[in-house]
Amino acid sequence: MSYHQPPAAFVSSAVLRVKNLEKSIEFYKETLGFHVEKPSESSALISADRKNILLTLQADPYFKRPAVPKNGLFHLAFLLPDRPSLGAVLKHLVERNYPLQGASDHGVSEALYLADPEGNGIELYCDRPASSWKWKGDQVQMTTQALDAEGLLAEASVFEGMPAETILGHIHLQVNDIREGESFYIDSLNFDRVSTIGDHALFISTDAYHHHIAMNTWSGRHKKALSKDETGLASFQIVYPDRNSLLNVEKSLQEAGAAVTGTENELQTVDPFGITVELTVYNGGSNSYQ
Repeated sequence: MSYHQPPAAFVSSAVLRVKNLEKSIEFYKETLGFHVEKPSESSALISADRKNILLTLQADPYFKRPAVPKNGLFHLAFLLPDRPSLGAVLKHLVERNYPLQGASDHGVSEALYLADPEGNGIELYCDRPASSWKWKGDQVQMTTQALDAEGLLAEASVFEGMPAETILGHIHLQVNDIREGESFYIDSLNFDRVSTIGDHALFISTDAYHHHIAMNTWSGRHKKALSKDETGLASFQIVYPDRNSLLNVEKSLQEAGAAVTGTENELQTVDPFGITVELTVYNGGSNSYQ
């Protein structure tokens, strides 16, 4: 998974606000097979390897579900190490009778789509070898075809929980303005445009990955930002390969007039859609809760 280590900049973790922590923990632990670390009345950490945090759940029973679509999360995409692992998860979901919202072959990857109990979109996917990805210039060719579910199940390994090598492969946002997204994530955060769908979806990455971040306007162009008391995406973290890369991003953000706070190796800003973005420096692959 070399696209999630230097020299790439990549998404490493996210924070979700949830209303019912107990149901969320059950989903991520029992349905998906993640480890739940340091659970309390108001939070829990989700990990695949008992070391690195992929997801933080922040809970409050007084949080409310948004009544209308808002800027925020379209889905979190967990990248599994190989096809047999994805097949094992698919078999496990079928055995638990957990509803899937979709299953697609994207050419560059194979993916399962579902939602957690709070309605947050979840993608579980495995990449095809990068040597098989098709590019047209600097644009990767991604498709949406039916997944070969039978072939995936036939290749499935034994499900023993989410593989320890699983990481947060990418994040897909729902936003109200693709051009503002381009200005922020490409011009200021130094990602590259690698694919588009008309003027309503954008896929960006570093180091020629098929995408580390995606965004779309499919639920409308008049959405507002989530309120602090609404469930959904609170923040996500981007890891840069070194301090100089982060300094360049900080300078670009300041030149664009964005507010930036934080310390030498950890910055925080807010994107045009009201989503908090944490920016940090690679520390050897550790995002430890310990």
